[in-house]
Amino acid sequence: MRPYKIPESVLVVIHTSDMQVLLIERADKTGYWQSVTGSKDLPDEPLLTTATRELFEETGIVADGKNIVLRDWGLSNIYEIYPVWRHRYAPGITHNTEHVFSVE
Repeated sequence: MRPYKIPESVLVVIHTSDMQVLLIERADKTGYWQSVTGSKDLPDEPLLTTATRELFEETGIVADGKNIVLRDWGLSNIYEIYPVWRHRYAPGITHNTEHVFSVE
């Protein structure tokens, strides 16, 4: 059995200097497009680490902090987890907190 997902995640908006945004199509849901997202692997994992890992896993882009820098917007969104996905979380977990990052 897989461990429960941690209800804290990141959203990474990838954009150009003229604000064109890269969206990726979900492999498990054709026609559904989104920015990079992903949950923490460990409760104490720093959000920047989560964002860096998810950016690389989903795009191959390495945020090295010099040439490619992730920006923490200091913004969080709390949303209800769709009932169809709640089995991935510990019993009683109904909401996720998503922290916003971007990279140019």
